[in-house]
Amino acid sequence: MSYILYKPNKSNTGSACQLNIKADESCLFIQISKQIEWKDGKGVFKGAQRLVSKCSIWEIGAILNCLEKNVDYSTVHQTKESQTQVKFGRYFKYDYEKKVYTTEQLGYSFSLGRKKGETTEWFKIGINFGEAEVLKSYLRWGLSTIYTEQYLHRNDEKPNKPEKAPEPQNSEPVEPPTDDGSL
Repeated sequence: MSYILYKPNKSNTGSACQLNIKADESCLFIQISKQIEWKDGKGVFKGAQRLVSKCSIWEIGAILNCLEKNVDYSTVHQTKESQTQVKFGRYFKYDYEKKVYTTEQLGYSFSLGRKKGETTEWFKIGINFGEAEVLKSYLRWGLSTIYTEQYLHRNDEKPNKPEKAPEPQNSEPVEPPTDDGSL
């Protein structure tokens, strides 16, 4: 099951975001795509640039913490070829006349940035408060699904137990103690 946000606009600066819990891998995949066209009153994302990141259960917990405590979170995933930054944080209204952000929070922002060399390309999507509540439920469901998967497969990697206990070898019967307490 996926959680999908679809936010196209007429100026072709929209985004789409898909989150997928992979219980068998104990992770969350996040994909953010950039809109490429506005056609017939709809945003087009087919063939669009996109960025995917894989998040651990601890990173899922960090995003939940952001939603519950209204704080920001950022982490970096490093490979030999590139660096991906994952940011989840509060989103504030922008005052275009003063060219500054105000203190009015509109929701949250999910951002993935891919750094190659000296440049970073950002993929972002805004999340309003209602969408954030659904996201919170989805992430909690995802953690529960991951834990269920881990519980169901907890014995998969353990060696097989013998079907019956082995017979004792060279054992002699033990005499019960006498009434006087001596052996």
